[in-house]
Amino acid sequence: MKKLLMIVGTLAALLLAVILADRATRHSVPHAAFLDSPGAGSPAPEFRLKDLQGQDVSLNQYRGKVVLVNFWATWCTPCRIEIPWLIELQEKYSSRGFTVPSRPTSKKSASP
Repeated sequence: MKKLLMIVGTLAALLLAVILADRATRHSVPHAAFLDSPGAGSPAPEFRLKDLQGQDVSLNQYRGKVVLVNFWATWCTPCRIEIPWLIELQEKYSSRGFTVPSRPTSKKSASP
Protein backbone atom coordinates (compact mmCIF):
# COMPACT_ATOMS: atom_id res chain seq x y z
CA MET A 1 0.00 0.00 0.00
CA LYS A 2 2.85 2.37 0.84
CA LYS A 3 4.40 1.66 -2.54
CA LEU A 4 1.16 2.50 -4.35
CA LEU A 5 0.78 5.78 -2.42
CA MET A 6 4.40 6.66 -3.23
CA ILE A 7 3.81 6.04 -6.97
CA VAL A 8 0.55 8.02 -7.02
CA GLY A 9 2.15 10.88 -5.05
CA THR A 10 5.14 10.96 -7.43
CA LEU A 11 2.87 11.00 -10.49
CA ALA A 12 0.73 13.78 -8.98
CA ALA A 13 3.86 15.85 -8.23
CA LEU A 14 5.17 15.32 -11.77
CA LEU A 15 1.82 16.29 -13.27
CA LEU A 16 1.69 19.44 -11.13
CA ALA A 17 5.27 20.33 -12.16
CA VAL A 18 4.40 19.93 -15.85
CA ILE A 19 1.27 22.07 -15.52
CA LEU A 20 3.15 24.82 -13.67
CA ALA A 21 6.05 24.74 -16.15
CA ASP A 22 3.60 24.97 -19.05
CA ARG A 23 1.88 28.00 -17.55
CA ALA A 24 5.19 29.70 -16.77
CA THR A 25 6.52 29.31 -20.31
CA ARG A 26 3.34 29.92 -22.28
CA HIS A 27 3.21 33.22 -24.11
CA SER A 28 -0.22 34.72 -24.18
CA VAL A 29 -0.61 37.04 -27.14
CA PRO A 30 -4.01 38.53 -27.83
CA HIS A 31 -5.46 37.32 -31.11
CA ALA A 32 -5.49 40.81 -32.58
CA ALA A 33 -2.24 42.07 -31.01
CA PHE A 34 -1.04 43.24 -34.42
CA LEU A 35 -3.78 45.86 -34.41
CA ASP A 36 -1.88 47.73 -31.69
CA SER A 37 1.24 47.98 -33.82
CA PRO A 38 2.26 51.37 -35.24
CA GLY A 39 0.66 52.01 -38.59
CA ALA A 40 -2.03 49.35 -38.22
CA GLY A 41 -5.19 50.46 -39.96
CA SER A 42 -3.29 53.09 -41.96
CA PRO A 43 -2.66 52.90 -45.69
CA ALA A 44 0.64 51.31 -46.65
CA PRO A 45 3.31 53.63 -48.03
CA GLU A 46 3.30 54.05 -51.81
CA PHE A 47 5.82 52.09 -53.83
CA ARG A 48 6.25 50.86 -57.41
CA LEU A 49 7.55 47.60 -58.83
CA LYS A 50 7.84 46.15 -62.31
CA ASP A 51 5.56 43.29 -63.31
CA LEU A 52 6.55 40.30 -65.46
CA GLN A 53 6.04 42.39 -68.59
CA GLY A 54 8.28 45.19 -67.27
CA GLN A 55 5.36 47.56 -66.63
CA ASP A 56 5.29 49.71 -63.49
CA VAL A 57 2.79 48.50 -60.91
CA SER A 58 1.86 50.86 -58.11
CA LEU A 59 0.43 49.84 -54.77
CA ASN A 60 -1.96 52.76 -55.24
CA GLN A 61 -3.68 50.73 -58.00
CA TYR A 62 -4.96 48.39 -55.30
CA ARG A 63 -6.44 51.05 -53.01
CA GLY A 64 -9.38 49.70 -51.02
CA LYS A 65 -8.26 46.07 -51.37
CA VAL A 66 -6.52 43.68 -49.04
CA VAL A 67 -3.13 43.17 -50.68
CA LEU A 68 -0.62 40.40 -50.00
CA VAL A 69 2.65 41.26 -51.78
CA ASN A 70 4.65 38.10 -52.37
CA PHE A 71 8.30 38.09 -53.49
CA TRP A 72 9.35 34.77 -55.00
CA ALA A 73 11.94 33.16 -57.23
CA THR A 74 11.82 30.18 -59.59
CA TRP A 75 14.89 28.66 -57.91
CA CYS A 76 13.20 28.78 -54.49
CA THR A 77 11.52 25.43 -53.78
CA PRO A 78 9.25 26.72 -50.95
CA CYS A 79 8.21 29.60 -53.24
CA ARG A 80 7.20 27.19 -56.00
CA ILE A 81 5.23 25.14 -53.47
CA GLU A 82 3.27 28.15 -52.16
CA ILE A 83 2.36 29.64 -55.56
CA PRO A 84 -0.65 27.31 -56.13
CA TRP A 85 -1.88 28.13 -52.61
CA LEU A 86 -1.67 31.85 -53.31
CA ILE A 87 -3.51 31.40 -56.61
CA GLU A 88 -6.22 29.49 -54.74
CA LEU A 89 -6.49 32.26 -52.13
CA GLN A 90 -6.72 34.85 -54.91
CA GLU A 91 -9.51 32.95 -56.64
CA LYS A 92 -11.40 32.25 -53.42
CA TYR A 93 -11.31 35.75 -51.92
CA SER A 94 -10.95 38.11 -54.89
CA SER A 95 -14.68 38.83 -54.77
CA ARG A 96 -14.13 40.16 -51.23
CA GLY A 97 -11.33 42.55 -52.28
CA PHE A 98 -8.31 40.30 -51.71
CA THR A 99 -5.46 40.29 -54.22
CA VAL A 100 -1.96 38.84 -54.49
CA PRO A 101 0.20 40.85 -56.91
CA SER A 102 3.30 38.66 -56.60
CA ARG A 103 6.72 39.87 -57.62
CA PRO A 104 9.37 37.45 -58.92
CA THR A 105 13.04 38.03 -58.21
CA SER A 106 15.67 36.63 -60.52
CA LYS A 107 18.85 36.94 -58.52
CA LYS A 108 19.76 34.23 -56.05
CA SER A 109 21.42 36.84 -53.83
CA ALA A 110 17.96 38.29 -53.14
CA SER A 111 17.07 35.32 -50.99
CA PRO A 112 16.91 35.85 -47.20
